[in-house]
Amino acid sequence: VAVYGSASTTPASFNVSGNNLTAGILITPPAGFEVSQTSGESGYAATQTVGSAGAVASTTVYLRLAAGTASGTYSGNVVCSSADANPVAVAVPSSVVQQAPLSITANDIVKPFGQSLTLGAGQTGFSSIGLVGAETIGSVTLSANGGTAADAAPGDYTLTPSAATGGSFAPGNYTISYKTGKL
Repeated sequence: VAVYGSASTTPASFNVSGNNLTAGILITPPAGFEVSQTSGESGYAATQTVGSAGAVASTTVYLRLAAGTASGTYSGNVVCSSADANPVAVAVPSSVVQQAPLSITANDIVKPFGQSLTLGAGQTGFSSIGLVGAETIGSVTLSANGGTAADAAPGDYTLTPSAATGGSFAPGNYTISYKTGKL
């Protein structure tokens, strides 16, 4: 299990070995996974080559969900292949990338009496906490429970954000909570 934006913390492992090989063993994981020949946090990549021509001693290979993998369920086979040898498939148990938490808060707005305020889709008056990496949100829809008309009575009104869209983030990778602001 992993959370979007983070690699899984407990990698699976398996051993590979071979004899009379004309090249090393290429380890290719299914989509969403990465492999390493070291048990630590470093060394993970889309593929790994274990050993070279001749004999390859038993070597542990580590498998984890990659940090950039979208939320969802993943499975498939790790394929171990080498020139002039039959490939071997190692089944990967079903693994899940959970949505990351994301909080979006409407910015407070001060509107003078006598001026009207247009809200709705395409608003950029918000802040967010929880985006992964350099992802961005383009805009949100803002609504208020009053106070937007030019002749609205002075007072405090609630600004409610919703429907985050645009930018570089994918809403499906997040569990979004919206927090109100004040007009």
